[in-house]
Amino acid sequence: MTLSSEVKYLGVILDSKLNWNSHLNYAIDKATNTLWISKRTFGNKWGLRPAMIHWIYTAIVRPRITYASLVWWPKTKEKCAIKKLGKIQRLAAVSTTGAMRSTPTNALDAMLNILPLHQYVQLEAEKAAIRLKRTKVLYDGDIKGHLSVLKEIQVNPLATVNNDWMETQFNFERMYNVIEPDRTVWDEGGPLIRPGSIVFYTDGSKQNDQVGAGVTGPGVSLSVSMGRWPTIFQAEIQAILECATICLKRKYKHSNICIFSDSQAALAALKSYTCTSKLVWECVLLLQQLSANNSINIYWVPGHHGIDGNEKADELARMGSSKPLLEPEPFCGTSPCSIKMELRNWEKVMMITNWNNTQGARQSKKFITPNISVTQKLLALSKKDLCTYTGLITGHCLVKYHLRLIKIVEEDVCRFCNEETETSEHLLCDCIGLYTTRLKYFDKGFLQPSDIWSLSPRKVIHFIRYIIPCWENTDNHVQRVTTHSDLSP
Repeated sequence: MTLSSEVKYLGVILDSKLNWNSHLNYAIDKATNTLWISKRTFGNKWGLRPAMIHWIYTAIVRPRITYASLVWWPKTKEKCAIKKLGKIQRLAAVSTTGAMRSTPTNALDAMLNILPLHQYVQLEAEKAAIRLKRTKVLYDGDIKGHLSVLKEIQVNPLATVNNDWMETQFNFERMYNVIEPDRTVWDEGGPLIRPGSIVFYTDGSKQNDQVGAGVTGPGVSLSVSMGRWPTIFQAEIQAILECATICLKRKYKHSNICIFSDSQAALAALKSYTCTSKLVWECVLLLQQLSANNSINIYWVPGHHGIDGNEKADELARMGSSKPLLEPEPFCGTSPCSIKMELRNWEKVMMITNWNNTQGARQSKKFITPNISVTQKLLALSKKDLCTYTGLITGHCLVKYHLRLIKIVEEDVCRFCNEETETSEHLLCDCIGLYTTRLKYFDKGFLQPSDIWSLSPRKVIHFIRYIIPCWENTDNHVQRVTTHSDLSP
């Protein structure tokens, strides 16, 4: 009988030295095999569309690596691990864009708006640590070892100091009614309400990163400021909670109370038999207390449908969101959505910081500014079009400057103006010989590189294919271009 130097437990390989080398190699091998199996379905200019290849990487390949990242994330601080993880992300980025082998990895990451893989592993570890912290009280002395990732990725302390989460509570004996009439019912005048009923309308609003709640009813025009942390859902629940509080203070008895809200999510939460939100549970308890002596009916009302009470509640909610919060933040516990938003903001900041600190990629940095909306436009292109666009933006394409660097041509003078070096920046922005053509395609004779990034990618592709009809951007085609005459317009 011999002792083993490593053991696999729940998909994690533990080695005798706990240096995580075996697990990292195992995770990378699994992810690489998955990517190569998928690669049978696409090439540089054929097969699956870029959006689908990007999805395969982000939804299938990358999660295979980040599995159990809370345990082994410290390994990602080592240069060797960073390099190994970078290789698989580069393979995915090149597969998505069809870029040349010489294209800088950082430029591809910025174009596709994806974090370097070692940082993404740390981000996933942070999310797991926050979930763990949510279920257990942790003190400063506990934030060490694997949990020290909470100090590595800094988010606003208010996002985690008081969260709107609790262990699951059950509400099987609901005493109030939640009614969701069809829109056709409202088109015909709304649901029938018993004469003498007490009617309230509630609503929530968010504008300029400030949240507010509003309640209107008999003798009530309440506007509540909730600060910046709550979500619209929490504002809607808070409005119903405020309404229930008012009714309890008035000591209604044997009354038929009708509360109208335009939030289907809020009504679904109040109707559910389970609850994990402190705010929702507080609202449920108040409604149960109010239901002990009254008949409580909570109705769904279509928002912005010209219903007077709903419009008044919406106006009060907007007034609340326009006023500053005069008490300490957060107004109520922060929701998981707020924490996710903070982490998403950290990811955006890191994307820009990484790109600004990138050494080299001189031309790419003139064009590219990481932006998710631009990335979505690029992923909507065909494989061939994205391949062309990537080459233009990064400069690693069939312009003479790059071809001279890889020793396919001997000179790099622009074929259109015969004056300056032919780079993609020169062709797209300031070549005097292409002034009229740029005016035709872009409505400007001269442009800045930042203007190109904000333009429709299809316009840029149509422009370059118009001025150079034989334009291609793959390594195979580059090998065929061997003479100056082949590059003539």
